[in-house]
Amino acid sequence: MAQRVKIELSDRLEAVLTQLISRRKIEKDLLLRLSIVLLSFKGCSYEIIKEKLHCVDSTISKWKQRWSNNYEKLKKFISGIDEEGVSSNEIKKEILIIMGDAPRSGKPAIFTDEIQKKIMAVACETPEKYDLPFSHWTHDELAKQVIKMEIVSNISGRHLGRLLKKTS
Repeated sequence: MAQRVKIELSDRLEAVLTQLISRRKIEKDLLLRLSIVLLSFKGCSYEIIKEKLHCVDSTISKWKQRWSNNYEKLKKFISGIDEEGVSSNEIKKEILIIMGDAPRSGKPAIFTDEIQKKIMAVACETPEKYDLPFSHWTHDELAKQVIKMEIVSNISGRHLGRLLKKTS
């Protein structure tokens, strides 16, 4: 079995974590992760943490390791550029980045921001400008037009509608 990680926390970080955990609105996953760190720091065993948080050893290990790997970086961040220090809100933001979800792998987006802007520009025009016999765009007609204009090689009306909704 791998060596279990000891969690370190300064008094200030403990206070910030406690504030984050006691927020009214906090994501369930983030609450779990921060609770693991805080309970571990307070000396709770894996068994106690599993019982309190209803999670498994691998989850506890993962988030303790993530905290431990970033602790020195976080301490340097807290001391600030000129040893001036940073606000609690800035510390909270940094903790949320550290304990947040890692980027997911997957297929990259096909339609770049530039392409989406071009599609949006066409959508903002009237169909009459393109000598079309209707006054309002449907997603399917708009998709046909952006393909015709060679902005994209292929796009469904449904996907175009999702893109427009996301960019508006």
